[in-house]
Parts: sequence; C-alpha cells; structure tokens
Amino acid sequence: MPKRSWRIKACGKGWYNAGYHLKRSRFRRFRDFCENKKAMVYELRFLQFNAGRGYAHAQFNLGMCYMYGIGVGKDEAEAVRLFQLAADQGYAPAQYNLGLLYFQNGMDAEAVRLYQLAANQGYADAQYGLGWCYANGTGVRKDEAEAVRLYRLAAEQDHEIAKDCLINL
Repeated sequence: MPKRSWRIKACGKGWYNAGYHLKRSRFRRFRDFCENKKAMVYELRFLQFNAGRGYAHAQFNLGMCYMYGIGVGKDEAEAVRLFQLAADQGYAPAQYNLGLLYFQNGMDAEAVRLYQLAANQGYADAQYGLGWCYANGTGVRKDEAEAVRLYRLAAEQDHEIAKDCLINL
C-alpha cells in the first residue's frame, strides 16, 4: 500500500500525526502554502491544530504566517512565541528565523547562538548568516577564516548569496 493511502486511512482512525504528514506533503514549501489563497482558512486551522499538538513544522509555518501577516493579523510577538516552540525542539528553520528576529532587534549574542544551532544541523541560511556575523564581527569576534568556512558550507548547498560573498572576499 502506498504511503499516501496508508496515511489517509490513518487519518480516518484519528491518527493525527499521519494526518499532519499527509497535509504537509501538499505544501513542500511555505511559498506554496501562501499561493493557495482559496484553501488558506482551512489550512490555517489545520496548522493551528497541529501547532497546538506540538509539531515543530506546523509551529514554524504558523509563525511565518504571523510574521508576515498571511491569513492572520501580523503579530511579531506571536511569531516569536511559535518560532521559540519549534526551535526548542531543534527545528533548524525556526532557530534561524528566531535568530533573525533577535538580530533585527539588537540581540546579537542570542541571534548568533541560534544561528550556530541551525548551522550545526547543516541549514544553509544559518551557515550564511553565521558566516556574515564572523565576517563583520557582529555578535562574535571577527574571524574571516571562519566566515569563509561557513560561506563555503552554505555555497555547497547552492546558497547564492554565500557564493557571491566567497567571490567578493
């Protein structure tokens, strides 16, 4: 039996974890979710339900909705709360985005800590962000060798800005 049909049957039996992963498979990227305006109200309820059940991916995506005001009112405090819940579970995209918010609010040391956690998991955006911090001495001591190392790690994953930074160093 294919995975998808097993998950559909599992949803009918109340196995919500299977239901979450079935729904998640429809929206591989956050951008896909945002472009599907017709189903957004339903999807937001689904995200809220699963975020409440503790699923890091749902918490992160719901946090993105609050961060950008997509389908809900823009609420940075709620985005931070949801990102924190997902980041506490070790979800790298949430760690990076929470670090980005901290960085924008002048909390450089905490941002660097979160970037480091996400970069250690191989998350390219965090590797680039941490490399930028080392290149500019923001939140850490300036270290161009470490910046180049991190830019290379991100560039190996086709991070375009990291590739440009390597060329310009």
